[in-house]
Amino acid sequence: MNETKYLYINFIYLENDKLNFSKYKIFSNELINNNYELNIIFMDMPISIDYLDNINNGYYNQNLIKRFLDNYYISYFLIKINSNILEHLSIELQNNKEIVLEALKINGNLLRYASPKLQADREIVLSAVKTNGDALEYASHKFQADKEVVLSAVKNNGNALKFTTIELKADKEVVLSAVQSSGCALNYASIELKNDKEVVLSAVKNNGDALNYASIELKDDKEIILLAVDTYNHKIEYTSNQLNQIRFRFNWLQSE
Repeated sequence: MNETKYLYINFIYLENDKLNFSKYKIFSNELINNNYELNIIFMDMPISIDYLDNINNGYYNQNLIKRFLDNYYISYFLIKINSNILEHLSIELQNNKEIVLEALKINGNLLRYASPKLQADREIVLSAVKTNGDALEYASHKFQADKEVVLSAVKNNGNALKFTTIELKADKEVVLSAVQSSGCALNYASIELKNDKEVVLSAVKNNGDALNYASIELKDDKEIILLAVDTYNHKIEYTSNQLNQIRFRFNWLQSE
């Protein structure tokens, strides 16, 4: 009967000026023939490939590092600790759906390091944009034009509207979802929707600055200007210059 083989990974890292040590055991009958210990020293957190100081009991060897990072079991384990490791994996593993999905749960923008095949996979893309809406930038053109995917993206981050098609930038449902998430996403809407009062009201309600992207006609709409003034008055982070611009229009209204 064959003995079950394990890889023992010892993590040594500095955190809050204290030296920490963690030991993990993962199954690996693919890489090794015997029980094996891999020492990885990190001098800072979060864990990054750049901080590899010591591997294989003191012998630094780039080929050996690559050998470990090309291994499915180790890579899947390390992704859970630091999803950014996806950037350093082999092309084969960047095309592994299970590993990429694990990374995207933490950071959707890591879709940029997934294989072209997975950038064109609906489940992968939806997972990415639900975590980080602007990951839509790295999706295949097919999904940048897919209404379901784009809606998921703009609900997470309205500015993802920037990365969709001209047709969807003119889709009122998509644009409303975008400006309700990020008012200044109005900047990426079609000319027609920048002149749509319902859309502009929703944008200004979210962010008074969105008035800058409304049509000339709606920039002088009383209801919209009053809403923008109210938005500014309740958000003290706006600068005095921004307040002056919007109050100029407000004073113009009062003088009518």
